[in-house]
Amino acid sequence: PARAGAQMTAADNQLYAALNGALAGMAARTVTAPLDVIKIRLQVQNSFYPQYLNIYDTCKSIFANEGFKGFWKGNLFGLLLYGMYGAVQFYTLERLSLITGEKFLSGAASAILSTLITFPFDTLRTQFAIKKNQTTAREMLLSMRFRHLYRGALPSVLQVGPYMGTVFASHELFHQYINIGNDQLKNFISGALAGAIGKTVTMPFDVVRKRMQIQGNRFDNYEVKNIQRFARLSHCIAYTWLNEGPRGFFKGLPIALFKSVPATATTLMIYHWLDNRPRQKS
Repeated sequence: PARAGAQMTAADNQLYAALNGALAGMAARTVTAPLDVIKIRLQVQNSFYPQYLNIYDTCKSIFANEGFKGFWKGNLFGLLLYGMYGAVQFYTLERLSLITGEKFLSGAASAILSTLITFPFDTLRTQFAIKKNQTTAREMLLSMRFRHLYRGALPSVLQVGPYMGTVFASHELFHQYINIGNDQLKNFISGALAGAIGKTVTMPFDVVRKRMQIQGNRFDNYEVKNIQRFARLSHCIAYTWLNEGPRGFFKGLPIALFKSVPATATTLMIYHWLDNRPRQKS
């Protein structure tokens, strides 16, 4: 009976982790949705025919042509993505941490599983972030095939494993050494620093992923003009390197940091704030 009780408590911990992760992810998405739209447009535009010159020009163009709601395109799929992603990620992290006791590997594995499960929502979120106002969700979905929903999955997995492994490991490290009395502020600062490091290191994968995710659809449905077509992942990587150089793989990095730093900080802060139950390891 004692063993069964311990197992029940551990299972409860994992379910709470899933719920807290979902709420934390959706909160982070709500805070950063407009930044995501700006980042995606800067990443996918053709460098030979740039439609947006910088962050300010992107904001001005979106507001002038699409209105305030243009900054929230794809937000429904974004909320579904972040909610499901957070639930799967923290549930898996809770289980793996009990087994391995190691944050980097547990964080990387949980992130990869979450990515594979929720990737279609990520693709739809990306597509809707650049679609024209007159293009309906139904038209966009009917113009896609199922396999298109997983375009860019490989660079995404290559990115998210090291990224989230770095985030969880560095968050724990920063949390130990930052000397602040308020634990929530401590979690926020630790999460911000961890998010900045993880995003900078893995940014090239993010650029390639976004460029592949918008393939396989009618380009005239998009607000961004003259988008380069790529037949394969290798074509995308080679084109970016030859025509844009190393800087091409870091397109949108300032706005990505501006987005991911508060998003990661918010996610980890809210998760740990919600996660105030006693732990049971068995």
